[in-house]
Amino acid sequence: DINTTSAINGEMKFTLKIGDEDGLIIIGDKDSTRLEIRAVDVNPFSKSDAQAQEFGMETGLKDSKLVLDFSQSDGFISSLVPIEPLESPLDLSIGYSNRGIYFKGSAGIEIKLPIHVSLGPLEISAITIALKIENRKIPISTTANFKAELGPLTVVVEDIGASLTLNFPENGGGNMGPFDLSFGFKPPKGLGLSVNAGAVTGGGYLYFDFEKEEYAGVLEIT
Repeated sequence: DINTTSAINGEMKFTLKIGDEDGLIIIGDKDSTRLEIRAVDVNPFSKSDAQAQEFGMETGLKDSKLVLDFSQSDGFISSLVPIEPLESPLDLSIGYSNRGIYFKGSAGIEIKLPIHVSLGPLEISAITIALKIENRKIPISTTANFKAELGPLTVVVEDIGASLTLNFPENGGGNMGPFDLSFGFKPPKGLGLSVNAGAVTGGGYLYFDFEKEEYAGVLEIT
């Protein structure tokens, strides 16, 4: 089905509904990892104001989702990843204009791998890999949960690691040509501390959310 609309500002949009009788097309194996697409929007446009003119093409996935299913992986992989399939809804548009590449909507997926690796007094319990798509950026992060035994002191750190961000600035001009690539430190989401030193015992936990600028915690020492 093709639906078209037009406006005075020169924008035109039409929707292509593709797939089977349910309006669904599957890329990949329907019983394994796959991309399920309900509809695709194609939107060529031209906009102008007193300062500049913008023209380009925008394509979007509507009511779609990415499914990661590791149930048929080998024994080692299946022991690390979740048994149930991971699903990430996709309501995402990708556009290209004379001002550069951009995204609308949001999409993302997060995979947490329990690994339980001991390195002397340090134990890494899990690694999390997360990917998001937001506006003109694609942030990718890898974080770890670990516990350290330092004599009477036990420290637990949650989701600390590094991030890589692929940014598509307007009109290009990035450090990699049309895009900008940056690396950074990803601060932890939580920090726990416990002490068992005979006369002094207790502990506490501090939670961070740097994006929302929220902090919470509790501490008890006896």
